[in-house]
Amino acid sequence: MVTMMTSATTSRSIAFVSLGCPKNTIDSEQMLGSLTEAGFELVDAEDEAHAIIINTCGFLEASKQESLDVIEQAIERKRQGHIQRVVVTGCLVQRHRARLLEWAPEIDALLGVFDRDHILEAVRLPEAKRDTLTEQDPPYWIAGNALQAARARGISTVGLTVHGKDGKGKGDKSVPKDG
Repeated sequence: MVTMMTSATTSRSIAFVSLGCPKNTIDSEQMLGSLTEAGFELVDAEDEAHAIIINTCGFLEASKQESLDVIEQAIERKRQGHIQRVVVTGCLVQRHRARLLEWAPEIDALLGVFDRDHILEAVRLPEAKRDTLTEQDPPYWIAGNALQAARARGISTVGLTVHGKDGKGKGDKSVPKDG
């Protein structure tokens, strides 16, 4: 699925490609919501844009190949000067993070399936100062699992559920705190 909207290209424009299952569609919608709230303008994936975000699928070999093909097309558009950044998210990143930069070294940022809340950082990175990175090192946010992601954000993992009573994954407040 390619999300489309017509607009003039600015340094605050993004294009978005969402591949895979309905879960990816929901994750894509949440990332798009964060980006538009932050003032980014959504443009057609074929338009010029500051960044293109590709939410990948890596479940089946055919899905992996489709994701890699879309990433390569985006990198080619970057080489031609049509986009400035290629940000890759989703299952392919989560499953093949060690090899992904071998397959596509011109990716600018990577986000795993538990780290979509870092999408603004990934898109804005050239504007931000990151002293820990060299120019050759693309930034990445890839928690190994949901518990690691929760701990990294300071969320107690006791009573943590997939959706939680509050809808935010924080579980039922009546769950005993045993450590």
